[in-house]
Parts: sequence; structure tokens; C-alpha cells
Amino acid sequence: GIEDVQQGALAALSSTPPLVQYFDHLKEVSSAGSDRGPLALVELVSYQLHFGKSVQFFSVLRKFQEALSKAEWPGRYEWLELLTGGEIPLFLLLLPRANWAAFETREGVFEDLLQKAYGKRATIALLDRFSSAVKSQRRSVARLRPDLSYVPSTAAGQ
Repeated sequence: GIEDVQQGALAALSSTPPLVQYFDHLKEVSSAGSDRGPLALVELVSYQLHFGKSVQFFSVLRKFQEALSKAEWPGRYEWLELLTGGEIPLFLLLLPRANWAAFETREGVFEDLLQKAYGKRATIALLDRFSSAVKSQRRSVARLRPDLSYVPSTAAGQ
């Protein structure tokens, strides 16, 4: 009866181990931005790289960081590199979003900043180096769960 169903459900859960991943925060190519509050939503963009392309990819991230610093970009962005727990090389970009409307961004803003810093030809070459290192890209969203968080509920906006 019900006990068999519950045991079957528990067996299914136990046969699928949780995925544990460890990432290194890449502080030198990240920015905390001006927003210091807890995150409501985070856009996660994962970049699975071709084998042997980590150095190339990271050098492009440094150029991106340089351009965003020159432009005094106020937004927060965090880069992480997967160390273990999945197919590597994999880099993860975290982009905080205040609400669902904040996902609507104007196309070309980032490219405009790069062109101001490096010029059109160098920007095209930089974006080509970025693209040629990437095997696949995946986008997803994570939502802060205050009920599962160590952040006090008053700080989480409740």
C-alpha cells in the first residue's frame, strides 16, 4: 500500500545522488557593483569550454573586466570556475536581478562598452576569441529562498 509507494519514492531519491560542485570565485574578473543587498534573483550563464581553452577564455575575461572598469560599470557580476563536480572546463557568470523585469536588457550595451575601450576591430577580435573558446552556453535563473537562507528575514525583504 502506501508504505510501498513511500519506500519506492525514497529508493528513487537515494539512487540519484545529489550533484555537489565546487567553484573558485574569480575575484580579479568580477565586480561587487554598487548593490550590497541580498539577491532576489540571479541569472546564471554557464560556459562549457573546449578542452585546452581555459587560458584563452580567462584572458578575454580580463579584457572584459578592464573595459567595464574603465566605463565604471555599476552592475554586479561574478565569475566562477568549476573545480570539481562536473565536466570541465566550465565557467559560470552570475548576474543579480532585482525582479523579473530586470531581465529585459538593451542589446549591444556590452559591445558598445568594449568598442569605447578597444575600438571596433579589437572588439570583434576579442568577441571572436571568446566565442571560439566556448563549446556550449546555458542560461538559467536561481531565486533566493529566504526560508532556506542564513540571511535574516528582515534583510531578505520580508
